[in-house]
Amino acid sequence: MGTPEDAVLRRGVLAVAVLDDVDLEPTVDGVLVPSPSGAARALVGWDRVAQAAAGLAPASAVARRRIATLLRTEALLADGLPGTGWAGRHVRALALPAGHPLHPGRGWAVERVLGGVLDVGLGLVDLPWTADGVLPLPPGSAAGRGTGADLPAAWWPMARDH
Repeated sequence: MGTPEDAVLRRGVLAVAVLDDVDLEPTVDGVLVPSPSGAARALVGWDRVAQAAAGLAPASAVARRRIATLLRTEALLADGLPGTGWAGRHVRALALPAGHPLHPGRGWAVERVLGGVLDVGLGLVDLPWTADGVLPLPPGSAAGRGTGADLPAAWWPMARDH
């Protein structure tokens, strides 16, 4: 992290810590976020943080929301994947147009509505930080944790049928 772009991204992450009250620790390799139990921490690489803010100023309100959602989701999943009961209460299908400010970008959509107007992927609802509705589950959540789980594949049938 030595370029001006890196400094701007780091400032965006620090804005998330202060303005969105996300417990985090910036490191050279990424951002460490503790799990709700405090028993584990997840390292979210700077590349994923940059992907969350893609095309936006990292300190903008929309970028902050995307980064906060990414970091909170990774913290939530740091203790391990929640069971199907939890997923049934908190995971929903969410449709967003590709240009929507909250659309997480490539890799999020599980299905596309005919005509290509909407992408449909997984969203999170009824969590303390989703009080204003459903927020997209960031692409790659829980990846690289040795779970072998593909969250969209595991949770999509239940979310689609809800």
